[in-house]
Amino acid sequence: MYVHLMREHGGQVMLPIKGAVASARLFDGGAGVKVATSNGQVTLSGLPALGSARDQIVALTMR
Repeated sequence: MYVHLMREHGGQVMLPIKGAVASARLFDGGAGVKVATSNGQVTLSGLPALGSARDQIVALTMR
């Protein structure tokens, strides 16, 4: 599953995803992203700032 982030996020994004996320990586470069699950939400953290990019893509691997 791919998540497209299209606005500044302050390094953290909460997603209403049901199901377990095994891992998350930036599509561009493959850097790892921290994943936490709680109360039916997935939190991605450790995301770099968008800077001048228009978007950022995070590849999620589901369990």
